[in-house]
Amino acid sequence: MFDPSDVREWRNLRPGSTILLKDERSMMQMLQAGGSLQPMECVVDEITRIVVNEGVGEFLICHMPNSVDPDENGTDLWFASLFVDGNHDHRLYFEPADRFEPGTRDEILDRGDNFIFLPPEDPDDFVPTDLEFTENTFHGDDEYDSNGRPILFGDVIVEPRMTGMQDEMFAAIRELSSPGCDNPEMMIIEIGGINPNDDYRTQDRGGLVRLWIGRPVADNDFEVIPS
Repeated sequence: MFDPSDVREWRNLRPGSTILLKDERSMMQMLQAGGSLQPMECVVDEITRIVVNEGVGEFLICHMPNSVDPDENGTDLWFASLFVDGNHDHRLYFEPADRFEPGTRDEILDRGDNFIFLPPEDPDDFVPTDLEFTENTFHGDDEYDSNGRPILFGDVIVEPRMTGMQDEMFAAIRELSSPGCDNPEMMIIEIGGINPNDDYRTQDRGGLVRLWIGRPVADNDFEVIPS
């Protein structure tokens, strides 16, 4: 039996595994989609492991394509598990298509989605990788705030490994929250190019930036069936 509180179980998980979402919201969505009141069955096709701050914590993120979501019918889902200092929590995220399109920092700035960044110290002299992720933003009427939490940096391992993928990849993660709303968790995540130990100005493009919103999921609200 898969133990969702054991980080070693997540490290050994492989693409092709199934996550059954058994929380009330997921099952109601299955019912509304024309099925019965049953768990939402999601197949994992990619797993991203992020070792945060030289081993202080780990994110294990499972990408689950073409799942049914309460807010974005048929969108992809990301199931993220965070382990820090013996504690853990799980979150189910989706990408709000009407809010933010994934892209590099150059692409994001070119289309005017500056809201995900803090203003540069010198607006006349900066490169995209100088910019830090915002500490506060809105999604609809809901305000999300970092509440003083720092940006997390980590080394990235992706499975399966794609052709042309960089030998070394790094992640930058900003977590924000909006207690009381339907989707109280937000994550801005960049994967692919930022190394906090190097000079940012040698890394003009950075990686791929995504914005997700979602909700916490309790251990007893899902089941993992390894492949």
